[in-house]
Parts: sequence; C-alpha cells; structure tokens
Amino acid sequence: MDSFYPHNEAADLVQIWSLKASNEDAPLVKAGLSFPAYSIDSDLLKIKKFDGGDTAKVYVSDLQLSEKRTSEGIFSVVGVLCAKELPPVKKHVMNPKRVPYIRQHAGIVGYGALVFEQSLMNLSSIGYDMVVAFGSREIEGWKTEKTHAVGGPELSSSCRYFTVGKNTPDNSKVAFPSAVDPFGVLSSYVNETVNHCFDNDVMYMQYNDKTRRCMLKDPATFQLGDVVEMGVSLVTWKTGRNNTLESKYTTKLVLRTLTFLDGSLSRKAYIARNARPVKSININTEEVLNTLSLKRARFVEDQLHETFEGDEQETCETRRKLARMNLDDVE
Repeated sequence: MDSFYPHNEAADLVQIWSLKASNEDAPLVKAGLSFPAYSIDSDLLKIKKFDGGDTAKVYVSDLQLSEKRTSEGIFSVVGVLCAKELPPVKKHVMNPKRVPYIRQHAGIVGYGALVFEQSLMNLSSIGYDMVVAFGSREIEGWKTEKTHAVGGPELSSSCRYFTVGKNTPDNSKVAFPSAVDPFGVLSSYVNETVNHCFDNDVMYMQYNDKTRRCMLKDPATFQLGDVVEMGVSLVTWKTGRNNTLESKYTTKLVLRTLTFLDGSLSRKAYIARNARPVKSININTEEVLNTLSLKRARFVEDQLHETFEGDEQETCETRRKLARMNLDDVE
C-alpha cells in the first residue's frame, strides 16, 4: 500500500472485523470450519502424524469439534491484504518441471491490532508444540518471515495447486473451480502423477455482514488493502536429509480459506490516488508579455548591429579601392 492508503484507520478496522468474524454466528465458526486464532486454546489441540511420521497436522480435539466434521484445525486471522499471488493462471508460461510446485499465496498485516498480535503468538505456540512432537529430529519451526515498516509483521501462507505422486486415491482428487482455472491452464497439467486434491483446494469467499452469510468470490477480485480473513493450517513435512543423512523437517502455514470482509480502505486509497486535483499553474500575463517584448527588442537590435557592421566593412573596402586608383587618369 502506498501513501494514499488510510493506514491510520486500518488497526481499528482489523480489530472490529476480528470480533465480528469470530462471533459464534459467523458462518465458518458456526460450521466448525474455522477457529479464531487469537482465542484458540492450544490444550485442546492434537498433533497427528502421517506418512510414517514424516508429515504432521494439527487437529482440533473432540472436546471442541464433533467427529462427524472435518477435524483439521483451520485457524482464522483477520488483517489487511498486503501481498497476493492468486488465481487465475492465464498463460502457459512456466517451466514444466516447476508445475508441481506453483502455488497460490496471500499475506496480511495487522497494523498493531491487539487481536492480530495475539493470533501470531498463538500460532507460534502451536508451532512450538509441533517442534516438540518431532523430538530430537532436525526441524525448522514456524515463524513470520517479513516485517513491514508500516503495518508490522506479515502473516504469510500459501498452498500448492497440485499433489505430486503415484497412486493418488481417486476420492481425494477434485476439479479446479471455474473461477480458479477459467482458462483451463492448470487443468492441462494434470496427469497420472500430478493431481489437484482436497489439500490443494483453497476456498475464496465474501462475507455479507447483513445476512451473516458467505458466498463464493472470484479470487481475481481481491485487492491489496482489503480487510480479509485468512484461514490457515499448520503442517510439518519432510524436506530432505542433512549431512549426517538424518531427515530434515519444516513447518509452514498452508492457505485454506481467504474471505473478503471490507473494501472501504482500498476504495478510499483508489479514489485519493486517482481523483487528486492537478496542481494549478499561476501565469502572470503581463510579465510574460514584457519578457517576450524584451526578447523581440534584443533580436531586432542584434539584427541591426549585424547590418551596420556589414555596411561599415563594405564602405572601408570601397575607400581602399578608391585610394589605389589614379584619379588624374580619369577624364
């Protein structure tokens, strides 16, 4: 965001929307699909491992979530959208070898809002639990990656478009939503070893404060400066081996949902940036005319000087010629 963005209003709006979005009647909270990160109790969380212990996810305990519902912990944080790399992908411009690793990405800042700061602390606490769960194995814990001079620390998350591997179960594969892949670019890369699965799916939504309902939103319509709710999950996975051939792991935030809440600040910034008055130029007509007259007078004077100087030279030459003549020979 540039200098036209109303930065001084952002913190209050983040605070207000954090409370609204975490209300028990908020759609995602009510459906058990999201848990406000600033108020989550880490004692109610469980860390489960998969793939022979090489992958771990955070699950909400049965005390807080019915077994009939999805148990993966998706933690929501409200902030101002400061970075984005969202669908759609319009052209086949990527190296085929990089296709499995391309991702959708979003980053938000909180402008010092207390609920945002508390959310970061709680996510960090969960990240610590994941480090402990892996014991003595080498693991890189989760941490914020950037801090902005205006806006504060950035909460960043991403999600790959594809799952890579053989024998992917058919019941885990899903089609790309039309708003995510309207040109069919991503779908064209799907093959036996590259698939779009539930874990690669990100829900893009818009919250209606009047009806308290969410509806699907075209990801291309999100603007930097919008107040959004970002739903993330913490996942630890194997990244390779170290010098002693021991497995290495890392913990990242995976983007699960992005919900538009308020676009008033980005609208204000757009108007201020594009409708600002052009600076008027005061012209002193009399001064301009006097300057032009003076320049014209100097031009005329220079021309006359050159003319007189030329005449004088011609006169001298004529006199020299006359002096050399023998006037007595002239009848």
